[in-house]
Amino acid sequence: MNDPVQSITSQVEVIYEKTLSEIEREETDLREQIDRLEKKRNILGKKRDHVHQLRSLVENLTQAIIEAEEICEQEEERKADLDVRIEKVSASLQRLQVEAKRAKTDHNQANKSKIEKYRALSKIVERFGDIKGEILFRSFGIKKFFFLKNPNIIKRLIYIYKSLKKIQNVNSIKNFCKLNYNNINIGLSTYDTYIRYTG
Repeated sequence: MNDPVQSITSQVEVIYEKTLSEIEREETDLREQIDRLEKKRNILGKKRDHVHQLRSLVENLTQAIIEAEEICEQEEERKADLDVRIEKVSASLQRLQVEAKRAKTDHNQANKSKIEKYRALSKIVERFGDIKGEILFRSFGIKKFFFLKNPNIIKRLIYIYKSLKKIQNVNSIKNFCKLNYNNINIGLSTYDTYIRYTG
């Protein structure tokens, strides 16, 4: 009786130990699998975070590209507007250059005309100088004759005063002509200097 019971007990113990060993082995395998899965989950979590970062970066880059394209379009429009303005300014500049050349030519012609006029005035002034000499001659050169013919001292003084007044007027005209003639020469010299250093 004891032998079969012992035998069964022994068999049960063997089966128990074997089963327990298998369970422990499976448990160990499961724990290892769980560890591997946990590691994979951590890795996948990091990858997921990285993917989210990449997606956010791509979205930001896409938005930046859209804004850059809008800026490029605006710059192209500005460039086109500036090109039109430059063309208009260039055309205006060409017209101004043509007008400046014409004005310069007219100015030179006017200066030549003024110079000729003032030269003519200079000749007139020279003639006024002759007239002044004649007046002096008439006023003083023949005063002996005048005094002999007009013994009235008041009339003599009036005649001398009128003669001096005429001489003063002649001098004023002559100085005026000389002044304007000199001003024309100074203006021409200044204009030539301006053209030399800016033309």
